[in-house]
Amino acid sequence: MNKKELTDCLKAAGVYAGLIIGAGFMSGREIIDFFLKYGDLGYAGMLLSCLAFYLCGRFVFEICLITGISSYREFSLKIFGAASPFLEFGSSVFMLALFSAMLAAAGSLCSEIWGIPVIIGSASAAALCFAVFLTGVSGFARLNLLLTPFMLIGGAASALSGARPTEALPGSLTLGGAVASAASAVVYASYNIASAAPVLVAASEYAGSRRAAKYAPFLASLGLLSLGLCVSLPFRKAAGPFGQIPMLYAARGGLRAFYAAVLVAAIITTAVGNFYAFVTWAAESVAAPKRRKKAAKIVIAAFFAVLGARLSSFGFSSFVTKVYPVFAVTGLAQFLCVCRYRWRLRG
Repeated sequence: MNKKELTDCLKAAGVYAGLIIGAGFMSGREIIDFFLKYGDLGYAGMLLSCLAFYLCGRFVFEICLITGISSYREFSLKIFGAASPFLEFGSSVFMLALFSAMLAAAGSLCSEIWGIPVIIGSASAAALCFAVFLTGVSGFARLNLLLTPFMLIGGAASALSGARPTEALPGSLTLGGAVASAASAVVYASYNIASAAPVLVAASEYAGSRRAAKYAPFLASLGLLSLGLCVSLPFRKAAGPFGQIPMLYAARGGLRAFYAAVLVAAIITTAVGNFYAFVTWAAESVAAPKRRKKAAKIVIAAFFAVLGARLSSFGFSSFVTKVYPVFAVTGLAQFLCVCRYRWRLRG
């Protein structure tokens, strides 16, 4: 693997990991709600989720590489067939929900750390996402290449420094517990995959070889698993509730400011990824003369940046516990379709 191929592979891995390591993951909210509630069985659930992320990422990259697909609309029509309109719409609506959730997290963080009104924090994050969007996919990829290593290292350091000596969680190793933990892991992986496919297609230009298509999602999934294990440590035996952002419970003293910077990075990478993919889909769905496509895209981006800031008032925890799981069916259906199509292209 030459230098350019390695750099592109890291960009693809950064985009993928940065998309999933959002405020829900980095704050500990998703780790608690989808894994730790099942005791130590939750760690098996983490492994299962990361395996699904690896397979999804690898298969999407390989399909784009083999078929030459470069847009999500083309990908959707070819992979999902007759179900394309429904899955594409469901995925796109979820991307808007995720974008709004990240803005809600930004507002909550600004309020809890700096005392800034929630709406100002959310609006500022929306404006930043709009600015990054204007730089195109190359600017988006460079942003993830810069911020993802910081998130992985900084998030792990923050979590480990806040970890307290604990006993094993009381979750019993029963068949019922194992099934519940596996089901929760599937829900978690599925709703993330619902928003991942469009972004993976956009980032496929950086996975332009078989090796890159294989190693980029592996590196992303390994990073996710490692960080998930670290983030779980402060909450293994601690009593809740932990508020909107549980990791603020674990971060101590001056470390809170450092953790806040890590969380901001997680919010921005996920928000920008979903915003970029959603606006690209919306622009492709609008009939406009070719010469006016770029202007239409900017207008659409500005409109949904404002709408996302408005929807963020629903609250971060409400998005994670009430909205996210609704889209798990869409993600699971997409994952199964991707696996089926990749099997047809085997070789």
